[in-house]
Amino acid sequence: MQHDIRFQPVNEDNFEDIMDLELHPEQEGNLASNAYSVAQMAYYDNFIGYGIYLGEEPIGFIMHAVLPELADPQELAIYRFMVDKRHQGQGIGTQALRQLIERLPSDFPRAERITICYHSDKPDLRAFYQKLGFVEVGFDPDSFGEDGSGPGDNVAEIRLR
Repeated sequence: MQHDIRFQPVNEDNFEDIMDLELHPEQEGNLASNAYSVAQMAYYDNFIGYGIYLGEEPIGFIMHAVLPELADPQELAIYRFMVDKRHQGQGIGTQALRQLIERLPSDFPRAERITICYHSDKPDLRAFYQKLGFVEVGFDPDSFGEDGSGPGDNVAEIRLR
């Protein structure tokens, strides 16, 4: 089923609606809050965030970044992706992320890959990203605890060329 999904840049008119979106309690802690992400976008020019809208209703949030330290080849990283708990399980997240993946190469023609990180102890996230074409390429060395403990984050990518 196709949904009427569109992306709206996060700005002064909608940032509060985006910050009010919620996850299920068991999902909290899997990613930074939307409020933190909105703050990052205010301070880092390379962070770009969009509200995910179903018609006129904000139902999710996605933020990606152009990683400036990798100017050539250019890497795009999806830093945040969430769908409000009231709209999960309807295929909206799959459709929204697929639309973004299709859009990014035209917005950033030099990009060679899109990366995403997710907790390695979440097999449901692994399956979700794999069905969209992401392939695991390793672990994020910065995702382990200071003492080297913790499950760490998988890094997966889609090669664009």
